[in-house]
Amino acid sequence: MEVIVKAEIKYTLEYFKAHRKQQNVGLIIYRILVFFLISAAAVCIISSKAGENSGASAAVIAAFSIIALITLLISLYYLLSLYFMAPAKAYSRYQKANPNASVVLKFCKDSFHTEESSDNVKASVERGYDVFKCVKETDGWFFLTYKKGGTIIINEKDIVGGSENDLRELFQEKLGEKYKIKKQ
Repeated sequence: MEVIVKAEIKYTLEYFKAHRKQQNVGLIIYRILVFFLISAAAVCIISSKAGENSGASAAVIAAFSIIALITLLISLYYLLSLYFMAPAKAYSRYQKANPNASVVLKFCKDSFHTEESSDNVKASVERGYDVFKCVKETDGWFFLTYKKGGTIIINEKDIVGGSENDLRELFQEKLGEKYKIKKQ
């Protein structure tokens, strides 16, 4: 088993922020805004019905509209804060589950070997490259996404054996169109 590239990783908050950055941010914010606009339109329609009614029912509809609008604004704030705070929360959960974690990846011609260790877990797995859904490279980062979920994140600084070019060539050879270079 000749090792072409070796990477030693100690995940920090920087890795989780990089992962969030490479995801399609525009699509997520677009979905949040569509939800907000549809909800706001519903509140406007309900409140316009208040003008058609008289007396107590108009007051009830107006009160409901105000409560719905406040709830909608709180929900929007929550969704946006959840989105922007997600890397810190994910990193915190990772640290609690895997204190003092480190990952060693060894990329060979036909397979790659993962050695994970922390205060709680020690594991070693060898897999073929067919387990990847895709691999994206952007600005010194490699994001290796598994078909069944999960991502391995490698920073170019993690490579201790071989080079970034060796890893790039290996992925191009083994993954073909599943390997993408994304410029930001």
